[in-house]
Amino acid sequence: MIQNSTPINHLAEIDHQLLMYLRRFGKPLDEVLTVGDLNQELGYQPGFLKMLLNTYFNLPEQNKSEIEKQFYPDLIRYLRESHTYYTNVAFPQINRSLETILNQDDPSVPAAFICQTFIQHYAHKMALHFEEEERSLFPLAEKLMAVNFVCGLSDLNNYSIVLMIENEHESLNEELKRVHEVLLRFRLSERSYSPIHGVLAFMSVLQRDIKLHELIEDEILLPFVTCRLNAIRIMKN
Repeated sequence: MIQNSTPINHLAEIDHQLLMYLRRFGKPLDEVLTVGDLNQELGYQPGFLKMLLNTYFNLPEQNKSEIEKQFYPDLIRYLRESHTYYTNVAFPQINRSLETILNQDDPSVPAAFICQTFIQHYAHKMALHFEEEERSLFPLAEKLMAVNFVCGLSDLNNYSIVLMIENEHESLNEELKRVHEVLLRFRLSERSYSPIHGVLAFMSVLQRDIKLHELIEDEILLPFVTCRLNAIRIMKN
């Protein structure tokens, strides 16, 4: 179990992907000592980053017990920042790495070309998905977090929401998983290191990162929104 007092430099001993995951926040990890220190640097509620890291670590078991209600406002901020990270950092980084391979005399050029074509298509689909969430889901969730159930009901009369269907999340993550598996098979067939291996390592972390993103939305945010809307409907009737 990761604690606020866990040293940053010990995280790799717990799970080698944790340090790569933390780099998504854009903070120099050598300037902070513990998980709690980094949490304070990022401006989240105390314990929020510890919760994220434990959930990320336990993703194979889909363990969401660490995500508690006091963190809900931070979850919205985190999801928005994740959208920015995927769009402006993660996908462009993969594309740049693949572009470098394509411009070299490397045996992994065919695999890199296939991967680049997919990533560009995938990034476009994800951008549309993010836009819909930020236009409808996140503002509604924030409204429901703040609303007084006695006052403000009329405000919600004209609210509409497009709930993100779980199948869409599963489909998007399944696509990323499939191309990752194809590239893994390519890597296993090679006898020596290739630049594509670095892309594979990053894609593995990104796939897990997106799975955590979807877990928060599908199992925390959407049930919360549905429950609040149902409560409001019952009160109005």
